[in-house]
Amino acid sequence: MNILLLGAPGAGKGTQAELLQKKHGWTWLSTGDMLRRLAGQMTPEKAHIERLCAIMAEGRLIPDYLMVMLLEEELQRPCYEKGFILDGFPRTDTQVWQLEKMLSEKDKKLDAVILLTVDEKAVLARIEGRRSCPKCRAGYHLTTQPPKKKGVCDKCGTALMQREDDTAKTLTRRLEVFRIQTAPILPHYKRGDLLTEISGTRSVQQVFAEIEKALRAIKKKRKT
Repeated sequence: MNILLLGAPGAGKGTQAELLQKKHGWTWLSTGDMLRRLAGQMTPEKAHIERLCAIMAEGRLIPDYLMVMLLEEELQRPCYEKGFILDGFPRTDTQVWQLEKMLSEKDKKLDAVILLTVDEKAVLARIEGRRSCPKCRAGYHLTTQPPKKKGVCDKCGTALMQREDDTAKTLTRRLEVFRIQTAPILPHYKRGDLLTEISGTRSVQQVFAEIEKALRAIKKKRKT
């Protein structure tokens, strides 16, 4: 299946994407991680990656045309043949249209859109406690999912870090951007009978169980 995960910052998209990837073999395609990885692979013959690095260095948003180009190249990798879990794109009406056009040209489509809804106060508490491993991408939380050894990744032993944007001030700004830019794309997926809303304020396993239930219903519907 090809799934799009939507939700405000701190809604738990990355955690759920990891669980889905582990259980089903679908590849988690985080556009943020993709951009950071590509930025470290700049070569003279890849002018678009050089352009990407310049934009990221200036702290500006990646233009839609460049994001679509990078996604198109990324989806050609064999790891996406079983399906993907898209996280971070699209964020606007224009990007929705561009994504659908790109997938259609590849004879692909989205099978489901999962929106994780959360209370903003709960998000703030959740996001300020987040820590991540810069090497293997494993995620932790100081309260709900702490590492076995304080400040160290359980999987690879790398020192954990707090993202620079995991602060109250930055989160408030990101939530406002989500309300203004991303929330308006939801009616499009509702009309297409793709959207399922799931509360992300419960435990990780409870949220995952609800996602699995929704995906089973979608698969059953497709067979009838």
